Amino acid sequence: MTKPMVIAVGIGFCLGLGLSATGLPMTGQSALAADIYVQDPADLVPAERAADEKLAAQARIEKLNEALLSAMAAGDSLDYAERYNSLAPVVEETYNLPLMAQLSIGRSAWNELDDAQREALVDRFTAMSIAAYAARFSRLTDQQFSVNSVDEGPRETLIVNSKLILPQGDDVNFSYVMRDSEAGWRIVDVFINGQYSELSRRRSEFSSVIRNDGLDALLARIDEIIAGYRSNAG
Repeated sequence: MTKPMVIAVGIGFCLGLGLSATGLPMTGQSALAADIYVQDPADLVPAERAADEKLAAQARIEKLNEALLSAMAAGDSLDYAERYNSLAPVVEETYNLPLMAQLSIGRSAWNELDDAQREALVDRFTAMSIAAYAARFSRLTDQQFSVNSVDEGPRETLIVNSKLILPQGDDVNFSYVMRDSEAGWRIVDVFINGQYSELSRRRSEFSSVIRNDGLDALLARIDEIIAGYRSNAG
């Protein structure tokens, strides 16, 4: 089977991620790739995924899309806080946010945190992720979602390719990198229009903050991001 050269999303996030001929991210993203695609090197060529696994991953994304459309359809009948609360369950169910929080600072920094500190980071990262959706998906103006394909990614991942179809054109392509877990298939990264990875962008910033200024400074920075989403919410 031909290895898909797919560049996948989370939540309107931004930073390019190139893929090499092996399907793994190129230099500059290798540390993040090693964490996301953690498997034996013999698995570089992905094994065929059973059809029911692909359907399960697709169903997760379709449920997220439906929740976003519902939130947008509610429009001004929901304020930001109500939209946040309505989207929180599906975002937490669809994303592996604890893993993404860990990846956002890197394995070394994560290993230096105690349990209470890890919990604090996961809580803030989760709140930030939900806030992004609550701020950006506030009004429905004939937008539609489609799920176009589910492809096999490197190292036991699946790539679910979805599209936000906009009435004025300029459709937005989302590729969701998903890994299986005890809770089923969940997103570990998202790429927009084949160029932008939220997790890569967050890791670039967050790993620098925690390395130079510590966890408290990072939590304060995430609080600033959340406040920005709240103030700019439609």
